[in-house]
Amino acid sequence: MSWRGCAIGGSLLLLVACGSSSSSAGEAGGDSSVALGGSGGNFENDSGVSTSRAGSAGSAGSAGSAGSTNGASGAAGTPTTGDAGSGGSSIESGSAGDAGQGQGSPTFAGAVAVGVVADSGEGFFSSASAHFALPIAQPSCTTQTFGDCRVTLCDPSTNSPAKADAGHITINFADRFSLEMSPTDAGNYADQIALPVVSPGDGISVTADGDEIPAFSSSIVQPEALRLTSPAAGTDGQLAVPADADLELTFTGGTPGVRLGAKSQGSYSTGGSFSVQCSFASQTGQALIPKTALYYSAGFFSLYTYREKTVAAGDYAIDLEARSVVFDSEGVNDVNITTY
Repeated sequence: MSWRGCAIGGSLLLLVACGSSSSSAGEAGGDSSVALGGSGGNFENDSGVSTSRAGSAGSAGSAGSAGSTNGASGAAGTPTTGDAGSGGSSIESGSAGDAGQGQGSPTFAGAVAVGVVADSGEGFFSSASAHFALPIAQPSCTTQTFGDCRVTLCDPSTNSPAKADAGHITINFADRFSLEMSPTDAGNYADQIALPVVSPGDGISVTADGDEIPAFSSSIVQPEALRLTSPAAGTDGQLAVPADADLELTFTGGTPGVRLGAKSQGSYSTGGSFSVQCSFASQTGQALIPKTALYYSAGFFSLYTYREKTVAAGDYAIDLEARSVVFDSEGVNDVNITTY
């Protein structure tokens, strides 16, 4: 299957990125609460490009102590964020615990992707892909933020990838059809596609049997596609823009909880890699990609719409993401950006 774009997977998908929550969160409750937390780490994104990213939140803080006179105990911190426990509600109530301030160090990174993809000249398909890797295979990276875009540059890595997979993975599209993926002995997954196209509003479930990555199962709703209204795309859906000027986009179809994404990634001929990732709230109907982000791209940006949620896999936090395409104003071609 030939993907659209230069040095880009070109897929418009549902993403699952993994990181552990191994470090302690801040303790809640009592005047002597102590905030503890691990440091963030480098993650490998859905095409194998390493991205600096914090690990998931530490464990919940404990409850606040009771007040001396009819003082109710403070509530426990939430397990996914390590937020502070609230104080007791009566006279001389127990004081609130400190919030967890750090986030866990990653023990692996990866992605499971399903949703709608556009294959150049072939139309639209439902697809599934997966990739996992251990941090030992990840190079040193630096990340800069420009507006709503993040640019990550990574040094070459001389480490050999270590096997890491989640076992057999099943993706069910609204109980109408399914795609199956099993890892090779090296822990790699082959991309899968299907001619039926998942519809907006359909539920998609992802179930992994587990291996080095623990078993997990969750579901998410396929988002609506957006329509780009300005600038106008060409007849083939390509939007050619100069790389030395900010790019303003306007579009319709946005809703709360759904975002517009723009992504460019690839490798340098001298070694190392880059990733440019932008994200915008879709309900605003507009987005600005700074010229600095365009400069660092490979001359190509994939556009997509997505929604996301977080699920648990053992001790790990998993970002689950469902993606669709961005259409031209006529709703015919998927739109991608090229720079000159």
